[in-house]
Amino acid sequence: GIFYRPEYLMGLYRRGRVYVNRAYLHMVLHCLFCHLDTRGKRAEDYWNLACDIAMESIIDGMYQKCLHVPLSPYRREIYMRLKKDLKVMTAEGVYRKLQEMELNEGQYQRMAAEFLVDDHHYWKEDKKGASGMPRKNKWDKNREQMQTNMETFAKENSEDSGDLLEQVRTENRSRYDYKTFLRKFAVLKETAANLDKLRGIDAHKKKIDVSCWKEFVIKDIFPTIIKPPVLHARQVTEAEDGIPYVVRTKFNNGIKCLVKKTETMKPSPAGVISFGAENATFFYQPREFVSGRDIYYIDTQNLSPETCKFLVACLQPIGRKYSYNFGLFPDLLKEEKIKLPAAITGEPDWKYMEEYMKQVMTEAETRVKILKDII
Repeated sequence: GIFYRPEYLMGLYRRGRVYVNRAYLHMVLHCLFCHLDTRGKRAEDYWNLACDIAMESIIDGMYQKCLHVPLSPYRREIYMRLKKDLKVMTAEGVYRKLQEMELNEGQYQRMAAEFLVDDHHYWKEDKKGASGMPRKNKWDKNREQMQTNMETFAKENSEDSGDLLEQVRTENRSRYDYKTFLRKFAVLKETAANLDKLRGIDAHKKKIDVSCWKEFVIKDIFPTIIKPPVLHARQVTEAEDGIPYVVRTKFNNGIKCLVKKTETMKPSPAGVISFGAENATFFYQPREFVSGRDIYYIDTQNLSPETCKFLVACLQPIGRKYSYNFGLFPDLLKEEKIKLPAAITGEPDWKYMEEYMKQVMTEAETRVKILKDII
């Protein structure tokens, strides 16, 4: 949770909403880089300052209107001094440089005042989250997923994210077990043989024959599109053995986390296709789930899982026409058209879709097995 003094928060708001945004992001970044749990034997006061400088440098490097404030000459000077020797301004690197500077009390206090945003007093408190998982493990996992997501969309986000991606990469590398990494490369001959197998699978791929496909209006084949009950993040509790909590994200099958199922919940059924209005990415949900705001689902419970996965692939192009400012709501989706394999009767060929996807899944499982042998 976040603890705050109302008068301090209101003071930030009076200065400008941008300062509230920066303060919130500053705290999230501390968590993302596990500053709460990685001080070790370092001096606490200098560690706190190093963490603040490292996080503020990330935020100052983000070219977002909602975060940007002009740099003070003093802050600019500190950054220049540190960057002379630090390619990436991690908290660990900044701490080392601060120790080398041998600051007197006045210099330390001035620097601390320049970068002070939050109180680190509670960093020593309970190190487990609501799910019982050590908080460091949780944030390590979040950071690794974040690196994957940022690298996937690196071109689009590079100018806006500043040094964040490089900081994430550096942090993840420092946590990696290189003994495990080296063991993976102890079987080079096996790897070469398995790569040949993968190439063989790719060589047999064929383009789909779409000559017998036809367009269908969504409402004609899927008349039932449901808006399930909304559960906000503050209303759910994360639990490793819980049910999926689906939100408006393009990743992880739309699932933010697993949450504890309660008697008052009314989960959506398994076997449906979910989508977010402002996100408009379609996902097949094999388990019952609960969801956040503006999540809907197409009732496909009468179709096989394989058929639903085929449909998801065909539905995705529709979502690309919509954006956060122009959401894909049920009334709009029902009027959209989708191109699908058609049977002789003119109806969608559900059986073909099922058999085709079974073949795709079999090939995918073979590829995964070969890749596991490689790594």
